[in-house]
Amino acid sequence: MKSKLSVIIVDDDRASTHFLYEELKKISHISIDWALNGKELIELLAKRKYDIVILDYLMPVMDGLEATGIIKEKFPETKILFHTAISDPEIARLILNAGINGWLWKDFKCHDAKRALEVVLDDRHFLSEEVRKIIMDEDSSVIHNRVLKEEDKLSERELQVMLMVIAGLTAKEIEKKLSISQKTVSKHIEHIHDKTRESTVYGLIRYAFMYSIIPSASFFTSDKEKEKIITHYYVSPIRTNPEKKIRRNT
Repeated sequence: MKSKLSVIIVDDDRASTHFLYEELKKISHISIDWALNGKELIELLAKRKYDIVILDYLMPVMDGLEATGIIKEKFPETKILFHTAISDPEIARLILNAGINGWLWKDFKCHDAKRALEVVLDDRHFLSEEVRKIIMDEDSSVIHNRVLKEEDKLSERELQVMLMVIAGLTAKEIEKKLSISQKTVSKHIEHIHDKTRESTVYGLIRYAFMYSIIPSASFFTSDKEKEKIITHYYVSPIRTNPEKKIRRNT
C-alpha cells in the first residue's frame, strides 16, 4: 500500500463507523478525515485530493449515490468505497451500477477494512461476502448453462484467474498463487473482460453464476468450497501451453 494514503469517511452517524475508524488507524501512513454527508464531501474534494472516499448510502442533504455521480464526473481519480448494509436488491443494483470501486459491509470482518483498501488501490473491485450473496440471490432466476460461442469461451487458466478475481485476490496475490508474472495475470484479466464483456467484479459474478461456473453462494461463505471450485479449473504453472485443458479430479 502506498505511503501517505488519504482517506475520508462520509457518514452522518460516527458511532456506526467507529469500528471502521479504529481498523483504519492500524494502517501505517494513513490520514483519515470525516464528512457528515455528500455535500460536505464534495466541498472538501474541491479543496484537497483524497485517494479513497468511504461512503454511506443513507445520509441527509446528499446521499451516497448522488455524491458518487458528482465524484465520477468532477473527481474521476478518486476511488469510491461504499460502506453500508443496504440489502434491498433494487438499491444494491443502483449502487453496484454507479461505477463504485468497492463495497465494504457495515458489519465487516476485522481484516476486510485493510484488504478493501488494498484491492481498490490495485484498481480491482472489492465486494464483501454479503454483497456477493445479494448478487447471487438477485440472479437466482437466471437461466443457467447458456451456450457460449467458441471464441467467447474462457480457457481453464482464464476461468481460474476469474474465480480468484471474484474471490477478492489482487493481481499480485494471483501472481504468487499461480507462479506466473503479473504481466501474464493482467493479460488474462484483459482477455476475461473482453470475452465476458463484463468490466466489474459485479458483472463477473453475474456471468459466473449465469454459466454455472459458481454453482451457489457457498463460494463466498466456505473457504473449502471456494478452493474446490478454483482447483476444479487447475492448470499446472510449469506447463508451456496453458491453453490446453487439463482437468484435475475433485
